Amino acid sequence: MEIKPELKRALKHYESFIKVVIKNKDHLDVYLAATKTWSEEEILFMQDYWDVDHSIDHAEEMYEDLPVVDGCPNGCECECEDCDEYTCNCDCDDEDDFEDMTKLELETYAIDEHGVDVDRRLSKEKLIKQINELKNKD
Repeated sequence: MEIKPELKRALKHYESFIKVVIKNKDHLDVYLAATKTWSEEEILFMQDYWDVDHSIDHAEEMYEDLPVVDGCPNGCECECEDCDEYTCNCDCDDEDDFEDMTKLELETYAIDEHGVDVDRRLSKEKLIKQINELKNKD
């Protein structure tokens, strides 16, 4: 399962801050209500992620009614029947995703997807350019 690019920042915040500092669901709700940094979609995502992370028994029921996104949230032309409002489960590759990756993640991607070990000492822009060239060769 892949998190939509626009929710990656919220997931990172959840994992590095909320999971460590916030003690219960009420505390989370107060914190998110007081914070003006997050979009409504990001707030809903973090609240839902809290429920899943804390093993709420009815978590499956909560996700039954999530709408299926028309088209891929990554903007590709593929058929994405498995995508919901939070995740893209298709195999499409979006160049914009590379911008959100670290240089180590870019190196790992190049090895896993193309069997090429790129030099992560290069700038991030050059790494992305090399990976795009590898994609175009395939």
